[in-house]
Amino acid sequence: MSLSFFFLLLSASLSASFPPRKLQLQVLLPLNNSVVRNYDALPAVTMALEDINANPYFLQDYELVAAINDTECDSSVGSWRLIESVLTTSPPNVTKIISFIGGGCSLATEPMAALTGQLYNIVQLSYFATSPALSDRRQYPLFFRVSPSENLHNEARIALSNMYNWCKVATLYQTENIFSLAVIDFYDRFPILLNGTKCRDSNDTVQLFSFPGDPLIPLRQIKESDYRIIHGFFYSNKAVIVICYAIHLGLTTDKHLWILPGFYGDGWWLKADSMDWTGLNFRCSSIDIVNALNNSILLHFNPWLLDNATVSMPGYTNATFFERYRDIFYSSSLNITYHDQFLSPTLMYDAIWTLALALNETDKELKDRGLSLSDFRYSLYDEDDTVDSSSQDTSTNITNILFSKLKDTNYMGTSGRIKFDKNGTRISVNTVLQYRIVEGSLVQVLLGTYDYHEDGLRINYSYNNPEWNLGYPPPDRSMPISRLLNQAAIYSMDAILAIGIIIAVLLLVFQIVTIRKPLMANSAPYINIILIIGCIVMMGSSILLGIDSGTPQVTDGNRDNILDEINDSAKNRYAIICMTRTWLLTIGFTLSFGSLFAKTWQVYRVYLDERKKNKPLKMWNFLLIMVIQLIVDVIFLSIWTGLFRFRHGIDTVKDNNNINYSKFEKCECNGFIYLIGTLCAYKGLLLVFGLFLAYESRNVKYTFINDSRFVSIAMYIVVVLIAISAPLSLVLANQHFIDHAYVVAVLMITIASLSCLLVLYVPKFFYLAKGLDAMVSNNKAEVFTPVDNLKLGYQEETDTTTCNTPNSDNQTTNVTSFSTSPGTTQPNTPADIMTTGDSCGSSVPSSSEKEDFEFRQDERP
Repeated sequence: MSLSFFFLLLSASLSASFPPRKLQLQVLLPLNNSVVRNYDALPAVTMALEDINANPYFLQDYELVAAINDTECDSSVGSWRLIESVLTTSPPNVTKIISFIGGGCSLATEPMAALTGQLYNIVQLSYFATSPALSDRRQYPLFFRVSPSENLHNEARIALSNMYNWCKVATLYQTENIFSLAVIDFYDRFPILLNGTKCRDSNDTVQLFSFPGDPLIPLRQIKESDYRIIHGFFYSNKAVIVICYAIHLGLTTDKHLWILPGFYGDGWWLKADSMDWTGLNFRCSSIDIVNALNNSILLHFNPWLLDNATVSMPGYTNATFFERYRDIFYSSSLNITYHDQFLSPTLMYDAIWTLALALNETDKELKDRGLSLSDFRYSLYDEDDTVDSSSQDTSTNITNILFSKLKDTNYMGTSGRIKFDKNGTRISVNTVLQYRIVEGSLVQVLLGTYDYHEDGLRINYSYNNPEWNLGYPPPDRSMPISRLLNQAAIYSMDAILAIGIIIAVLLLVFQIVTIRKPLMANSAPYINIILIIGCIVMMGSSILLGIDSGTPQVTDGNRDNILDEINDSAKNRYAIICMTRTWLLTIGFTLSFGSLFAKTWQVYRVYLDERKKNKPLKMWNFLLIMVIQLIVDVIFLSIWTGLFRFRHGIDTVKDNNNINYSKFEKCECNGFIYLIGTLCAYKGLLLVFGLFLAYESRNVKYTFINDSRFVSIAMYIVVVLIAISAPLSLVLANQHFIDHAYVVAVLMITIASLSCLLVLYVPKFFYLAKGLDAMVSNNKAEVFTPVDNLKLGYQEETDTTTCNTPNSDNQTTNVTSFSTSPGTTQPNTPADIMTTGDSCGSSVPSSSEKEDFEFRQDERP
């Protein structure tokens, strides 16, 4: 027991007498470069070394130290710094460089990784290099990185396309190897992984646009091709120019979305205020860029712990890590401004910590073999300029052990879980972020994560929901929207038309039931029936105006995109409806307005020839006018139907904001403008002529058309309504206000029809309600024989005398005559039974009785 204690004291004494040997790391990072300047990583180097050296379980025989060199993010400078580090003789008690940390940008890292892997047999671990080329194990056999490949973000890009049906996308990339390879990978994967997306065109894919210097030409091509979703692959210094040009070309509107890399440093847009715009096509300020990129999407791996409560293996949470980092940062007197969104600190810290863990495990295994890390030599060079095969084998073994330990790394670092794939690239959780304007500056807001190893093509917005300038995700193109009639408007107008048709049918029944009454018989009842039927046909044809391609009777489907999916059968049915409603509306107008016109024409004839005022009219006088109009209509419509068939047509109109475009269906045919113009001109002339006739004969009272004055009023109403509503409806339809045009047309037809009918029949209701009419004889031959239109008034006294009048068969017929008190008149039986003197006297009336029964006509002016 005492002997063991003695050796323990001796070991402690020797450890105190001989300080631990220094194990040197070479840290290569860009410090003086206009694009990438990783000064924020320097405090993390100090912080990591202090924590590792203070840990009693790590590298007990060594003190980890670091030599820092600037690669300037330049391939030649980076390569020279690496070679210079190898050639430099190590100071006493310092183990030769056993590994490299760096570089901080892919441009300098790629040639360095080739040298370390193929020439010097040195493991290299990069803290920030995302070029897809670095995943090539044949070219970079000893390379690892704690940042994922840029290709990892392509999975998230495709996931976004799947989620929002973005099939037509553009990529604008800077012609650097890091971006070119990522774009090619995105292009190759896009059609394969874009599953479940409702692409409208099987040829939809990624369109590639590149620029080596000035991005103006590819941006113009993107604008001409109307790409809305644009993936950017370029460094932050080019991002300033690209976004500025996009602003001036109109590629940053609400309908556009830019998806950018998330590795840009904080405040990169401020370069716009200090950069030299001389020789460039446009000029922008940082405020312009900030406003243009609001709500744009960023794709990046997560450089912090997703859960603020998670404790990393080194013992830090997000808060405690940055608290200590901030203290070292301010004590380091760095010539940069501190930001909460530095990307490099956690990655640099984890890179050094990861290497220290692997070195510690390697040292343990070497001790079991009787070796140490100090035995490491470079493959092709040693300090004595000689090649020692045994030392070379030992160094190779050390490198292989270190490589194996790094490959098996799996722990929770300050930037999340550290684990590598077979190519040495970190398997990382992808994050989806969004730029939002906060107090005049762009702030990255974490939306969610995308881990393609667990969730497949799915993004989980577990932190914040995305915000869109349009209020919804912008479509990848102008989306076709089927603009059909509003169903509420259709149901409302159909209800109004139903009421109008019911009223017209009731009036038709009333006209037929009361047709033998003198008041109704002397108003051309046949023509009134035709007029009512015409109004019913017009209102019935208006129902067809509300049948479109979204109506189940025409086709089945979703009303929102029915015009994109309508088949030929539905188009043919719609064309039939177009022709049917044209026929019905035209014939209905002719029957209704033609009836008014026929009545007005007959009254106008009386106006022209006073001798006709006491002559009853034959029915054919009315029907002839109607038939002539119908023959003209049938010939015209037959030519239209036979030679100029209707077909289903679609008008395409872009919205005011040019985000989408609307599709409006219409009835079209060859020469449609000329045909409809001819029809309207013909009907318009009839309307004008009818208005003229009504005005000229406004004061005429005609015994056998007792409602002539109301016919004139109805004529005025029809002409005025059509003169106002028809042009208004056509203008609204031409401007694609289809709901307004439909409502105006239906209301015009309904109001014109009902107004015409009510003007003619309300007075009849009034007089019949007063009992101021009598039935015509039941003799069918006399039912529609016109009766005298006697002056209507109240009946005070009535004396009846019955006499026997022999008929042609020498039989006796009882005839009743009516006489009234002076000053009043009462409708009588037909004029051929009026008598003079006593009731059964001569068949020739006296002059005084003529005055009581004869039609009285006002003097015409």
